[in-house]
Amino acid sequence: LTGPFARFLQQHIGSKQQPVATVLADVSATVSDVALEAIGVETAHLICRVIEQNRAVFSPSLPLPPGKFPVLYKAKSDLIQQGSYADRYVLTKRLEGEILEFTTRVQKESLQAEDTEKLGRLLLAIREAVHSAKSLKDVRHNLDEFQTSGNHMLNEYLDHFRGVMIAFHAELFALRREDADEVSFENLVETAQSIRQRHDDLHTEIFSSISAGTVHQAEMSSLLNVNREILNANLALVNALSFYYLDAATADAFSRLPGVT
Repeated sequence: LTGPFARFLQQHIGSKQQPVATVLADVSATVSDVALEAIGVETAHLICRVIEQNRAVFSPSLPLPPGKFPVLYKAKSDLIQQGSYADRYVLTKRLEGEILEFTTRVQKESLQAEDTEKLGRLLLAIREAVHSAKSLKDVRHNLDEFQTSGNHMLNEYLDHFRGVMIAFHAELFALRREDADEVSFENLVETAQSIRQRHDDLHTEIFSSISAGTVHQAEMSSLLNVNREILNANLALVNALSFYYLDAATADAFSRLPGVT
């Protein structure tokens, strides 16, 4: 591999670092069914890491909700809950790079159509999960500023943003109901609608505060930006789950629903 993609992989994998992926090292890229299963495991791993990283974007971290992660990931699950926010983000990006490097080797093999379709969905799930992580990383400094501002109204909105994220994670951890190992299209739609509604309600509240003079114009853009990126992050995670669980046609239909993207 050469060019920008090779540099990306080198940056995020390195030559001497302990791998973040838990199963790829033991799997041959030439055995397609086993390789795809391993990529599926690491995709679930990455989604779980992003969820934990997103909880840690606040200080203190959001509480772990009751229920279970929306994807099944058993191997070393305790490790995804350790480290600082910055450390978690680095590990997420390294894991992404390791999966993509392994995927390039799998794609050199002759794949059946159904394997190609599955691999495509997993790559889209990875892309959406990483998009979720980046959306919140981009506004973390705003959240820190709200917390240290000494401004009562900004502190209040910070609590609102925390509340939005707590509610979202409670929904995430309720998706795999009872002993189910999958998530339904209908439940994903309900979750996406809730995400959009919370964003719209807070958007209206921010403008009401501006009209009432309790929020200044200088603070408006930061509040609206945080609200928008929380929306983007949460919708991206739900889209990641749709690509992970649903067939290509259904996942595509989900992504085209009003308010989902």
